[in-house]
Amino acid sequence: MKRTLYLFCSLVLFFCMFSNAYGHDYWLLPSTFKPSPGDIIDAGFTSAHEYFGMEETPDIIKYAMSLRTPNGQDLALAFSRVTPKAAWVRIPIFTPGTYVLSAVNTTPEYWTQTTKGWQSGPISDPAGVLKSTRYFKSIKTFFSAGSPTDAYKAVCGFEIEMVPQKNPTELRKGDKLPVQILFRGNLVPDVPVSAIYEGFKAKDHSDRPVQTKTNSEGIAEITLDRTGKWLVFGRHEFPTKDLPGKSFANYRPYILFEVH
Repeated sequence: MKRTLYLFCSLVLFFCMFSNAYGHDYWLLPSTFKPSPGDIIDAGFTSAHEYFGMEETPDIIKYAMSLRTPNGQDLALAFSRVTPKAAWVRIPIFTPGTYVLSAVNTTPEYWTQTTKGWQSGPISDPAGVLKSTRYFKSIKTFFSAGSPTDAYKAVCGFEIEMVPQKNPTELRKGDKLPVQILFRGNLVPDVPVSAIYEGFKAKDHSDRPVQTKTNSEGIAEITLDRTGKWLVFGRHEFPTKDLPGKSFANYRPYILFEVH
């Protein structure tokens, strides 16, 4: 019990010192996308402006980690170690098939732009507020051990999530990937969707090689024109009543996979 309390307090102190990754994009990066049954692999939960690297550790106190196995089980995962650049989990590979590794907000994150600069946290004093945003993220990574299975189709029930309509672990250069965005279980049209491939050199953080929107069925289609890692993500943002005209909710689903 004392050891658990000590670890928790240490993590809290760690994030006070190191975590300011709210404005970045997020991903879960496994040590391999092609494990074998019986393996135990590592995956880093990280946040960065440079895609597919590891820059800053997200505030893991506000996230829950889980693994969807090929037979449909959902396993809660605990972090095995934490560094300034990533929080790490160990993933047991039980059987052949497709696995879905997920991280999802259990507590929203806030950023507020004021006349004096940016501050984290919800609005405490509306004076001087230019824009305040509440963020909620879900992050998924797909990989297969041996022959792929249909576990990729699982709807996890997150507030916001992206569900691929093809198995991402079977995709090859030139394939198209339809993805569906669900917000509280409902289809969401006109959501901006972006995709970044490994090796893309962005001019700035808003520069993305693929940009599209979901259609009336909440589906957007991405053409995968090269091999390597791909990150696909959406941005469902809308105004809230907290501070009319200045407060917004921003829901972001991410998926990561490797194209062969």
